[in-house]
Amino acid sequence: MAKRQIRTSGEEGDQLATWGLILGYVFTGLTLLACCGWLALLIIGNTGDSGGY
Repeated sequence: MAKRQIRTSGEEGDQLATWGLILGYVFTGLTLLACCGWLALLIIGNTGDSGGY
Protein backbone atom coordinates (compact mmCIF):
# COMPACT_ATOMS: atom_id res chain seq x y z
CA MET A 1 0.00 0.00 0.00
CA ALA A 2 2.83 2.36 0.86
CA LYS A 3 4.61 1.73 -2.43
CA ARG A 4 1.45 2.56 -4.40
CA GLN A 5 1.02 5.79 -2.45
CA ILE A 6 4.67 6.72 -3.02
CA ARG A 7 4.30 6.05 -6.77
CA THR A 8 1.16 8.14 -7.15
CA SER A 9 2.27 11.07 -5.00
CA GLY A 10 5.91 11.17 -6.11
CA GLU A 11 7.17 11.26 -2.53
CA GLU A 12 10.54 9.98 -1.35
CA GLY A 13 10.92 6.64 0.43
CA ASP A 14 10.47 4.01 -2.24
CA GLN A 15 13.66 2.19 -1.25
CA LEU A 16 12.71 2.25 2.43
CA ALA A 17 9.29 0.80 1.63
CA THR A 18 10.93 -1.94 -0.43
CA TRP A 19 13.26 -2.87 2.43
CA GLY A 20 10.29 -2.93 4.79
CA LEU A 21 8.53 -5.41 2.52
CA ILE A 22 11.62 -7.59 2.18
CA LEU A 23 12.26 -7.67 5.93
CA GLY A 24 8.59 -8.39 6.62
CA TYR A 25 8.64 -11.37 4.26
CA VAL A 26 11.93 -12.67 5.69
CA PHE A 27 10.79 -12.49 9.31
CA THR A 28 7.42 -14.04 8.44
CA GLY A 29 9.22 -16.93 6.75
CA LEU A 30 11.59 -17.40 9.68
CA THR A 31 8.67 -17.39 12.12
CA LEU A 32 6.81 -20.01 10.09
CA LEU A 33 9.97 -22.12 9.87
CA ALA A 34 10.49 -21.89 13.64
CA CYS A 35 6.87 -22.90 14.31
CA CYS A 36 7.14 -25.89 11.98
CA GLY A 37 10.39 -26.93 13.67
CA TRP A 38 8.81 -26.62 17.10
CA LEU A 39 5.85 -28.74 16.03
CA ALA A 40 8.19 -31.34 14.52
CA LEU A 41 10.11 -31.54 17.81
CA LEU A 42 6.86 -32.02 19.73
CA ILE A 43 5.76 -34.81 17.42
CA ILE A 44 9.14 -36.54 17.45
CA GLY A 45 9.36 -36.19 21.25
CA ASN A 46 5.96 -37.78 21.82
CA THR A 47 6.53 -40.89 19.68
CA GLY A 48 8.58 -42.74 22.31
CA ASP A 49 7.53 -44.99 25.19
CA SER A 50 4.54 -43.57 27.06
CA GLY A 51 5.60 -44.76 30.50
CA GLY A 52 3.81 -48.08 30.93
CA TYR A 53 0.30 -47.28 32.18
